[in-house]
Amino acid sequence: MFLADVAPELRDEQRVLFQNLRAVGMVVTYRRAEPWTDRPALRKFGLATGTFRVSMRYQITDARLAQTATDVGYTYTVRENRLWLVADDHLDRAIGSGRQPWDYGKIAVVKRKNILVIVNQGGELLAQNLADQTVRTAKAVRKLWKGHLQVVPVVVAMREPDVLTELPQMIPDDEPARIQAMPNPAANSQPVGGYLVIRPAALRTFDSAKETHALVHLLAVRLGDSAPRWLAEGMARYAENQQLVAAGRGPEIAEARTEINKRVLGDLTRLPADDEFSATDSYDISWVAVEHLIKQIGFKPVTEYYVQVARRGYNQFAQERLMKEYTGFTEATLVESLRSLAG
Repeated sequence: MFLADVAPELRDEQRVLFQNLRAVGMVVTYRRAEPWTDRPALRKFGLATGTFRVSMRYQITDARLAQTATDVGYTYTVRENRLWLVADDHLDRAIGSGRQPWDYGKIAVVKRKNILVIVNQGGELLAQNLADQTVRTAKAVRKLWKGHLQVVPVVVAMREPDVLTELPQMIPDDEPARIQAMPNPAANSQPVGGYLVIRPAALRTFDSAKETHALVHLLAVRLGDSAPRWLAEGMARYAENQQLVAAGRGPEIAEARTEINKRVLGDLTRLPADDEFSATDSYDISWVAVEHLIKQIGFKPVTEYYVQVARRGYNQFAQERLMKEYTGFTEATLVESLRSLAG
């Protein structure tokens, strides 16, 4: 029914898009959001043309997640007394539309119980391996941190580096994967979940330890984004290193910890600020800080602090109050305790 109103020159592209939507498995509705001034469309298609920002509301049926949304740009014109969809890319630069996994040609989807992996067509073997790995890794993360992991992680492993990116473009970092939130269509609501997006350069080396790190970041998506970054990165690095220890790399992790203690902790005066995570030391300090905190008070109180501060740590005062309430430490006393580890 939708293709019946698509211009012939756009029909093949739109057919692929809807085949992709069916492969993922979703229920989709569209809501016109606002008309857009689009002079190139008027010049190309004529005066009886309009471009609209449209809210695409969708729910991935096998992901056990609520409805989410993305904006698309649709351009319509009148031909022979009929309204035709003639373009879907005129707002790509203006609002960053056209960057969902199904917008890059044919895709392949592999599903396991509580796992969904999306790749480019031809990448089925990669998707199957990632799905199997994610099943194992998610179980390990749930044993470590009970309760808060997204029920069905949705993994996107595609060749295109701009898949699921936004405008303005975020500052790139060198982590092998990132989490892209699935926005809630309701105003001012927490995301309904998130995508785990593997960077193209990391597709061949994305092992269970790296995925553990990413899944811990996925934990907090529906909780809130108010946790200090040292805590979020430290928890993810701690969980990743636990996986490496389980894989027999304990001596390597112990050596890295000792080196950090000697090199960094003696001169430590504060924990890394949120905007300081371009340097390796920030990640290293975060790891040893979280690990030390866990050794001092136990894993459960630290995770409960994470949950509460992610939800309610809306400013520095609230973060400090929650840290004291749930861990017994302040930033100053934790830093003092860390300095005692310097070798």
